[in-house]
Amino acid sequence: MAAITLTRSEFEKIKTEYERMKRVDRKDIIKAISDARDQGDLSENAEYTAAKEKQVFIEGKISRYEEILATARVIEDDAQVNEKIHVGSRVTILDKNDGEVSEYLLTSAVDFNIHDLPTISTNSQVGKALIGKTVGDVIEILIPTGKLLYEVIAHQ
Repeated sequence: MAAITLTRSEFEKIKTEYERMKRVDRKDIIKAISDARDQGDLSENAEYTAAKEKQVFIEGKISRYEEILATARVIEDDAQVNEKIHVGSRVTILDKNDGEVSEYLLTSAVDFNIHDLPTISTNSQVGKALIGKTVGDVIEILIPTGKLLYEVIAHQ
């Protein structure tokens, strides 16, 4: 897995979620499976089936978090203060096609909902185009139905 760039706060949120899943969620699901087994016939036991499905889901997330934490490239939040847009930037953009103004947080490629603002991933076309830009820059992104034009109107 390629390294994922995370801000310190993103890294800490993922680490906290990972530790909670290992300490709490794993134990809860093991108990739920055990309780469902005690009900008898497993072939027609909806609680058992649901608990096993949840176990697969949780173990998958734990595994994904382990990969991310092991390969993460952490950027200190306060070290990012500069004029260029980077992971962790709060960006306000003007859609030059329809005049709509939107504010986003530019995040790493991690697919977790851990932020208080709408996010744009650095793996998306818009996210890739925003990296390194400054206020006043216009980005153009070609899509199958035409092109998107955005102007960076604020950045922090």
